Amino acid sequence: MKPYVAVERDFIFRNEKSLGEAQFSSQALVRVIVYCVVDIKSSGHELYPDVYVSTKLRNNVQLTDTHYGVIDDNAYFNYRLVFPLTTQEEILSPLEIRAMDFDFITGDDQLGTLYLDLSAVPFPPRDPKHCTLTTLDRGPKVNMFDVEDGISQISGFWPLAKNKKLRPFTKTMSAKIHLTLQVLTEEKAELFPASSGNEKGPLNQFPSLSVP
Repeated sequence: MKPYVAVERDFIFRNEKSLGEAQFSSQALVRVIVYCVVDIKSSGHELYPDVYVSTKLRNNVQLTDTHYGVIDDNAYFNYRLVFPLTTQEEILSPLEIRAMDFDFITGDDQLGTLYLDLSAVPFPPRDPKHCTLTTLDRGPKVNMFDVEDGISQISGFWPLAKNKKLRPFTKTMSAKIHLTLQVLTEEKAELFPASSGNEKGPLNQFPSLSVP
């Protein structure tokens, strides 16, 4: 069985104590590294779902590749997504993360959703066993824009939620997603370049990602 936690072999950012109001004014990059989605509760339409992750920051939507035929409720990606931040509206927009079940015939089904305010990100557990819906409410919040030396980063498991069928205003946890969130100033991003995806090459770095 594959491990839950991917090893960040080449490069580890250390800044997980930044709190307070967003004071970020220069151009920046947000990098979202999707390692895996675990403990998936299927939508019921498909026995072995084909899972991918959709991320959106304002009008910029990016997708991971698709993990076809999930048989053990866990989907692995090791996939980087890069979002430029150039306007105040983008900085203030929440990061939307959705786990989706690809279905060519009937349309894709939503498996679970997470909304993160990058100026107040709930501090996540490192162990998926400790990840619950209360993860979003308890403990300190991390301001990703309160960077040190041009970089801030946080890693862990966050809950994905969906509405209950018979109680549409009640949320239930439908999966857990392992992410690394990075915010870099434009200058720092030029010093430590990295591209979207997980293909081998000089821009697959900080950390380098291998295809699961």
